[in-house]
Amino acid sequence: MNPLILGRQVERGLRDLVRSTLNTTSPAFDGMVERFLAEPRNFLQGPWITVAMPFRRSSTLGEHFPEIPLGFAPFKHQEIAFDRLGGETPSSTLIATGTGSGKTESYLWPIFDHCRRHKGEPGIKAILIYPMNALATDQAKRIAAAIHRLSALTGVRCGIYSDSEPKPPAHEMTADGVITSREEMRKNPPDILLTNYKMLHYLLLRGNDRLLWEKNQPETLRFLVVDEMHTFDGAQGADLALLIRRLKARVRTPSSHLSCVGSSATLGSSDEAARKLIAYAEEIFGERFDQDAVIREDRIPAQEFLSDPDYLDMPDPAEITTALRRTMSLDQPVAALEIARCFFPEMDPDHPDFDRTLSADPAALDWRMALGRGLKEHVAVRRVLTIIAETKGPSTLGSIREGFSGSKLFRGWADQDLENLAEATVSLIAWARGEASTPKRHEPLLNVRIQFWARELARMVANTPHLTDDGTVSEAALAHSDDLDPGERVYFLPLIHCGSCGTSGHLGRISEAGGNLWAEPRTLYEGFFDGAERIRLIYHESVSRLTGSTGGVQLATGYLNPETLTFKAMGHSPSDAPRGHAPVWIHNPIDPQGQIDRTCPACGAPHSLQIFGLRAARLTSALANTLYTSEQNEIEPGEKPRLLLFSDSVQDAAQRAAVAEIRNTQSVIRKSLFKAVEASPEPALFIESGRDWLRAPESAVDSSC
Repeated sequence: MNPLILGRQVERGLRDLVRSTLNTTSPAFDGMVERFLAEPRNFLQGPWITVAMPFRRSSTLGEHFPEIPLGFAPFKHQEIAFDRLGGETPSSTLIATGTGSGKTESYLWPIFDHCRRHKGEPGIKAILIYPMNALATDQAKRIAAAIHRLSALTGVRCGIYSDSEPKPPAHEMTADGVITSREEMRKNPPDILLTNYKMLHYLLLRGNDRLLWEKNQPETLRFLVVDEMHTFDGAQGADLALLIRRLKARVRTPSSHLSCVGSSATLGSSDEAARKLIAYAEEIFGERFDQDAVIREDRIPAQEFLSDPDYLDMPDPAEITTALRRTMSLDQPVAALEIARCFFPEMDPDHPDFDRTLSADPAALDWRMALGRGLKEHVAVRRVLTIIAETKGPSTLGSIREGFSGSKLFRGWADQDLENLAEATVSLIAWARGEASTPKRHEPLLNVRIQFWARELARMVANTPHLTDDGTVSEAALAHSDDLDPGERVYFLPLIHCGSCGTSGHLGRISEAGGNLWAEPRTLYEGFFDGAERIRLIYHESVSRLTGSTGGVQLATGYLNPETLTFKAMGHSPSDAPRGHAPVWIHNPIDPQGQIDRTCPACGAPHSLQIFGLRAARLTSALANTLYTSEQNEIEPGEKPRLLLFSDSVQDAAQRAAVAEIRNTQSVIRKSLFKAVEASPEPALFIESGRDWLRAPESAVDSSC
């Protein structure tokens, strides 16, 4: 994956979504959206770049669990976890290491080994609790694949009890799935149970599920794992702690018998943070953790990882600029080659000095490994990695550029050229591969993490255009209501927008005394959706411009004071216009039943009036569409693309998931049809046959599928 280019594509896709959705056609708001998007704090920020050094690997030869080999040399922190959790007397452990550090393997292999040694004994031997069903489902596939691969684990069974029972349920383990049948798990409890804390509560409460625990002797349950333990805070942490105590009481676990494992976010090197994590874990699990219970990551320092510089020639700034511009429309291997030419001309297969022992395909593993070796020896890469390593927290392209300042290597380089150099370097690092830990396992050269932040366009407001002293109309400014000081907020109102013709206006409310149109945004939103009788729509142009007449629409003409947002009803005569006031058309959208009529008064489109803005669900669907369709999103062979979303509530999650699914389905169909038309020797005939298929009866469509 090239995360920087992918991030740029996501950014471009989100900006295009804003432009296409909020495409106001009203002259009073010309350029308003573009001016808003030009300010970084308003919508998008980033990228923030983190390049993590590799984890130090174990120096111990051989497998920690010979009967169930891991298949590669574990990291040093994994080795420590194996020593603590392996054997007949495992110690409660907290694994606080970073993304991609193998936290799951750190506790799974000791659990596998315990289940192997006690294979055939009835009862649940390990329970793994996840904060989300998606995490449990993902881990279930990994566990199923490992058990299928390791012959010594034949007969070890794993089941998942995290959500509603799938249809049809699985009664047996497969190569890519665990047991999902509730009936089967009650009749013959699995050795390993995956669940979430809410479902575990039901399993302890419901009478039908009592059979799940009846075969457990007091010492049968040996491991209890809480994944992403740091997410269980506050009331949820208290609920989990009580739940674990009920679980131990149900299966009659002896004191100090249970080996408790928690995976957590990284802690850094603070001993105080480790002590707090231990204290928190002891409250959650109700068990003692010794002072060495916290396992931290051990990374190789940059200076130790990098080779002595051998490549001292700096790339040409103009070539880097051209390469980066071209990569936006290329697939990943070709994009990597385009940038690599700037740093290592001899890596181009067409170069006379190209190493003919390497594959000419930049997607080939040996080419990517050769790129990794070259990057470790390049002076520019050393400088970029040193700057990132010295930055506390993620770096920006700007901070990397500033880190270049003062270096003789970059004397005379323009600021933009330095940022382009940083972007090109990080892009190559993301594509490169390191040396193999085993003949079949190749890791990224370094773990690259890119963060972009998108802000929901909710509670959007704009000030009202007005006539200036020179007779011109002022520019409208779009803003987040929450960003405005109370003194500024009184000049801004929410916007209303027609999704059909693009006509836009302000949303206001006539005060009880009459005249003043300002109110708090929340009050205006509630009135618009609930049908408050004093809601008014304020247009800054004649809304009959498209229909040719007002058509009986409830309109009042007059002038609006932009300082006080008071309306004075009168005809639009320039000679009588109050100084500095703007001509407006006030529309009363209340229908005879007292409800808001969302018919656009400009074009007559029914149900087309909507609040001006974009909620998180729409933004998420656009993001997901870019991630799934981009050529820069590398997916390993046999893997399916995955997107993990966190939401504040179940209702938000359900709504966002539904919107994302609908939008993505539409996008996938469009892209598939586009590719099919491109590939067709007779596109016109293909399109016409597609129309015939869409017009066919349901039975014909079903049979053709």
